[in-house]
Amino acid sequence: AVDGRLFQFTRRPGELPVPSVDAFESTVRALFVSRRKQLGNLLPRVVRPPQLPDAVAASAGWPAQWARLRPENLPPEAYFRLARALAGEPTPGAPAAR
Repeated sequence: AVDGRLFQFTRRPGELPVPSVDAFESTVRALFVSRRKQLGNLLPRVVRPPQLPDAVAASAGWPAQWARLRPENLPPEAYFRLARALAGEPTPGAPAAR
């Protein structure tokens, strides 16, 4: 017997809700390229001074324990908010940091 799975992906309608698709892709790539790393070790690689990783994560509405999470633990919307926070834009819809 052969077991298999079929996945159907549905494209998100419209443009990505980020200031720059190129910057978003670069950021996501940097966060996901290192296997088994926690965000606390990864986010400082994409945050540029004078921004601080904790402040950017809070602005993006990431949970208080974000530094111990792995990139795959956050939903895509968290990365959309991160892209806006890195660009210095408001992040509407960001949940209050816990």
